[in-house]
Amino acid sequence: MHWLGKLFHLSGAAFSLALSLLLGLLLCAVLGAGLWLQSDTSLSQALAIAARLLPAGQVLQASAVSGSIKQGGHIGQLRWQKDGLLVEAQELDLSWNWRALLDGQWQLRSLHVRSLRVQDHAPASVTPFTELVLPVHVDLPFVLDHLDYEGSTRLQLDDLRGHYRYDGKQHSLQDGALRMAAGSYQLQANVHTRQPMALSLRASGTVQAPLTVAQQPLQLQAQASAQGTLTGPGAALDVSMAVQPQAGNGKRPLGAMQATLQAHLRPGQPQPRDSARAQWTALDLASLWPQAPRTGLAGQAQLAPDGTGWKGNLQLQNSQSGPLDKQQLPLQTATASVLYRYGQWQLSALQAALAGGTAQAQGSYAGTPLRWQLSAQLQGIHPALLDTRWAGAALDGQLKAQETALGIAFGAGLSAAAGSAPFQQVSAQGLWHAPVLQLDKLLLEGRDAHIAGHLLLNTQSLAASGSLQGQLPGAQLSLEGRASAEAGEGKANAQISDAQALLGWLQALPLVGPSVPAVDAHGAAELALHWSGGWRQLGTELQLQATARAKQIALGTQRLSDLQLELNGTLHALVLQASGKAEMGTQQLALQALSHAGQTGAGRWHARLDSLALQLHDAQQATPWSAQLQQALDIDWEQSGQARSLNLTAGTLQLSGPAPGSAQIQWQPVLWTQGSAPGSAMRWSSKGQLQGVPLAWLELLGQARLANLGLRGDLVFGGQWDASSGNGNGMQVHASVQRTAGDLQLLSAEAGSATLAAGLRDAHATLQIKGEALQASLVWASEAGGNAQADFSTRLQSVDGSPRWAADAPLQATLHASLPRVGLWSLVAPVGWRIHGTMEADASLAGTRSNPLWKGTLDAHDMAIRSVVDGIDFSNGVLRLQFNGQHMDIAELTLQGAGGAGGGTLVASGAVDWLPGAPGSPIASRLRMSLDAKAQALRVTARPDQRLVVSGNLAARLIDERLVLRGVLKADQALFVLPEDTAPKLGADVVVRARRGADKAAPGSPARAPAPTPPKPQSVVLDLNIVLDPGPSFQVQGHGLNTRLSGLVTLQAEGRGATPRLTGELRTVNGTYRAYGQR
Repeated sequence: MHWLGKLFHLSGAAFSLALSLLLGLLLCAVLGAGLWLQSDTSLSQALAIAARLLPAGQVLQASAVSGSIKQGGHIGQLRWQKDGLLVEAQELDLSWNWRALLDGQWQLRSLHVRSLRVQDHAPASVTPFTELVLPVHVDLPFVLDHLDYEGSTRLQLDDLRGHYRYDGKQHSLQDGALRMAAGSYQLQANVHTRQPMALSLRASGTVQAPLTVAQQPLQLQAQASAQGTLTGPGAALDVSMAVQPQAGNGKRPLGAMQATLQAHLRPGQPQPRDSARAQWTALDLASLWPQAPRTGLAGQAQLAPDGTGWKGNLQLQNSQSGPLDKQQLPLQTATASVLYRYGQWQLSALQAALAGGTAQAQGSYAGTPLRWQLSAQLQGIHPALLDTRWAGAALDGQLKAQETALGIAFGAGLSAAAGSAPFQQVSAQGLWHAPVLQLDKLLLEGRDAHIAGHLLLNTQSLAASGSLQGQLPGAQLSLEGRASAEAGEGKANAQISDAQALLGWLQALPLVGPSVPAVDAHGAAELALHWSGGWRQLGTELQLQATARAKQIALGTQRLSDLQLELNGTLHALVLQASGKAEMGTQQLALQALSHAGQTGAGRWHARLDSLALQLHDAQQATPWSAQLQQALDIDWEQSGQARSLNLTAGTLQLSGPAPGSAQIQWQPVLWTQGSAPGSAMRWSSKGQLQGVPLAWLELLGQARLANLGLRGDLVFGGQWDASSGNGNGMQVHASVQRTAGDLQLLSAEAGSATLAAGLRDAHATLQIKGEALQASLVWASEAGGNAQADFSTRLQSVDGSPRWAADAPLQATLHASLPRVGLWSLVAPVGWRIHGTMEADASLAGTRSNPLWKGTLDAHDMAIRSVVDGIDFSNGVLRLQFNGQHMDIAELTLQGAGGAGGGTLVASGAVDWLPGAPGSPIASRLRMSLDAKAQALRVTARPDQRLVVSGNLAARLIDERLVLRGVLKADQALFVLPEDTAPKLGADVVVRARRGADKAAPGSPARAPAPTPPKPQSVVLDLNIVLDPGPSFQVQGHGLNTRLSGLVTLQAEGRGATPRLTGELRTVNGTYRAYGQR
C-alpha cells in the first residue's frame, strides 16, 4: 500500500502542478487582454475584427482611427452600408466606461460627431415592428454638429445634442436640441419597448420669420406633441402642431405667420390617417426651409373618413406670389378635392390661378402596383411670371403623363399668340424610362421658324442619338447622328444667309437672348461639323472635322472677308488653320495661322502655334505693317480643382513697316498661374527685349512729319522688360527704352540752313516698380541737341491683385532741361505750324496726385511762331514762367509781329492757380486764371492778300468755371483781298425759310441726312464782350468790290456753350463796285 500512497502523493503533486500551470496561463491571458484593451491600437483592431464578422451584405469601413477600447478614442471616418442604406460619420470622438459592460450596460461619458450623412435608398419594410428591445442598457450623451439625411426627401439639421437612455423598459431622450433652417427646437421623448409601445413626445422652438424689409424679423413660437400607442390592434396616435408669434407685449403683429395641425392616426392600419385638419396664415415656407420659395400662404386643408376611404379638400391663397427665379411661388390661389378609396387616390378637381392665368388638373395614383396618370389644361399662363428670363406671350395648352409598363409616357402641346413669341406652337411626345429619355416627336412652329426632330438620351451615360431639322430667320440647320463614350458618328450643318435676322431672332429667345451680343451684323456664312468615334479616354478615338467659311460679313463698323477656319483631328491631335481679313475704316488686317493642339490629360492642353503672319494695310500708306512669328510657339494650359496655369515658350516676332527698317520682339518663357478659389492672387512673369525700331516709324505713328519738327536722322531704338508678380514681393517691373545706334540731325531755326548733327551721347527712359514703389527717369544728353534729365517717383496700391494709383499717392519729381533753338517745340504745335526757340527749365514736384505742388522756373528765348498758310510770323519772343506750389506766374510773354522790329509787339502777363479738388471733378472747376495782354501796332498777318495790324487790350479771368473775356481791339491797318476763284455762299448762321411744300421730298430724291448730334454741354460758362473797331484803314477788295469799312461792332457771348455773335454796325466808305463793265 506504500506504493499506492506514493502514487496518490505523486498524483496530487502532478494535479497541483497542472492546476498551477492552468491558473498561470489564465492569469497571463487576462493580463494580456487587459494590456491589449488599453493599447493605442486596440480600437482600430477591434473595428477591423468587427468588419470581418459582419453578416454578408454589410460593409464596415474605418479610417484615421486612434485610441483604445478601454479609454475610447478618435475615428476620422466610419462608414457602414447595407442594402441601399449608407451611414457615414466624420470626425467621431468617444469616451466610455467599459467596465459597465460587465453589468450589462453600455455607458458613454461623451460622444461627439462633426458630421453624419445618411443615404436611405433601401426598400421599405412591409412588416411592421412590434417591439424595440436592445441587448444592453444604454446611457449616451451625444453632440452631433451636422446631420444630412437623403431619402425620399432631403433633411439637414445642425447642432443636435441630447441625452439618450435605455433601461430595458423604455427609450427616452432628455434635453434634446437641434437647429433646422431658421428655427431652434428642444424636444423630450419616451417610448416603451414592447407592445403597445406607448409614445410621448413634446417639442418646442423658435423661428425667425421676416415680415417686410422695413420690419425686424418676427420671433415665432412652434409647439408640437404626439401622444398614443404605436403597435397593436388599438394603436392610435394624436398629433398636434402650432406655429404662432412668440408671446411678448401681448400684441400680435399684423400679418404674422401662424399655422395649426391636428391629426388622429392609426399606425399599422390600412388607413393610417383617421382624420386631419390644418390651417395657416401668412405662412412663409422659406423661413422654415431655406430651399423653399418665399410665400405668404393662407388657407386650410381637411382629411376625413369616407366609407372605406378618405376624402379631402384644399383651399389656398398666396399673397406673395412671384417668379421662381426670384425664389417666389407663381401661384395666387388654388382649390383641390381628393378621394382615396380601394388603394387609389383620385384628384377630381384642381383649379389654380397661376402666373397670370389658370390651370386645371385631374389625375389618379395607386401604389401597388404603381399606376398613375395626370392631365392638366393651361390657359393664359405668362412665362415671365413663371421665370423673369422667359419673356414671351401668354401660353395655352395641355400636359399629359401616365405610368405604363414601358415607363412614363408623356405629351405636351402649348400655343402662344401669333407673332408675339419666337414659337407659336410647341408639341412633344415621348417616354421616360429611367435613365433613358425617348423623345419620339418634337415640333416647334413659329411665324418664321420651324424645328422638328426626335431624340434618344441616356441621362447617366449621356449617350444620345437623333436628328433635328430647322428653318430659322436667316438660317437653315440640320443635325443627325449618334454619340456615346464607345462609338458615334454624325454631322451638323448650318447655312447662315442673313446674320442680322438670325441674331435678332436669337436675342428674342428666353434665357438665350441676354447672352447673345447686341451687334449690327450683316452677311452670310457656312458652318459644318462631322464626327466619328466615342469620347472615352479623353476623346482619343473621337475624330472631328469642322469648317467655317464667310465670304463677306460685317460686324458693326468692322468688315470681315475671306474668312476660313478648318479644324481636323482628335482631341489629342487637332490641326487648326485660320485665314481672313478684317477692315475698319481705311485699315485692313490680314491673318494667316497654323497650329496644332491636343488634350494631354484631364484639364491639360498643349498647343503649338506653327506659323503666324499678320499684315496691317492702311489706305494712306503704300506698304503694310507686318508681323511674323519666327519659330513655333508652344502653349500649355492646365486647370485643376486647386489652380490653373498657362505657359508660353520663348519666341521672336519680326516687325516691318511702310518706312525702311525692321524690328524684333523677343521674349523668354512666360508663366501665369492662379488659384481656383475666388479672389486668389495671380502669379506671372515675363521677360524680353525690343530691337531695331527706326526713328522714321515715329512719323508713321504720329500726326506731324519729322521734317516739320526739325528732326532727321538714322536713330535706332531698343528696349527690354522684366516683369513679375505674386512672388511675395508684390509687382516687380523693370522696363527701359534707349537709343542703340545712329544719330539725330537737327534743322536750325533759319529756313534753308543745313542740318546739324545732335551729337547724341545718351538717350534713354526707364520704369521700375518694386511692390508699391514706382520710379521713372528720362535722360537726353547731346552735343548740339541740348540736355535734359527728369526723375519721377510715386507709390501704387494693390486692389484685388491689380495696381491702382490712388488720389493721395505721394509725388516726387525733378526736371532739368536746356534745349537749343531747334524745332522741338513743334511737337506741341498744330499741324502746319512751326515753333522755334531755346528753353531752360528747372523744376521740382511734390505733394500728392490730387494735390501736386510744383516749384521752379521755365524760360524760353528767341521764340518764333510761323504758319506759312495763314501768313503768321511772330519772332523774338520771350516766355518766363515761375511755379510755386499750385500757383504759376506768367512773368513775361512778349512777341514781335511779322516783319521784325517794325511788326509791333504783343506783351502779356498773368497767373494760373490749380486748386485741390475731389477726384473726377471737372478741370475747369479747379482752375483760377488771370491774364492781361496788350497789342501795340501788332502785325498779325503779312500775306499780300491779307494784312492786319491791331492795337488794344485784352483781359481774361477764369474763376468758378466762368471765363470772362473783355477788351478793345482797333485795326490800325487792314487789307483783305477776296479770292476770285471762290463764289460767295451763305454762312452757317443764315436761315432760309423754304416755300410752302418745298420741304417735302420729291420722289426718288435722297433721304435727308440725320440731324447732327448736339454738342456735349460745356463745363465753362463763357462771358465774352470785346469791342472791335475797324479803324481808319480797313480795306476790302475782290469780286468787283473796293471799299473801306468803318463803324463799331462787339463780339459777345454769354452762357454755357454759347456761340459768339457780332452786334453793331459796319459801313462802307468811299466804296466802288464793278460788274459787267459798269462801275
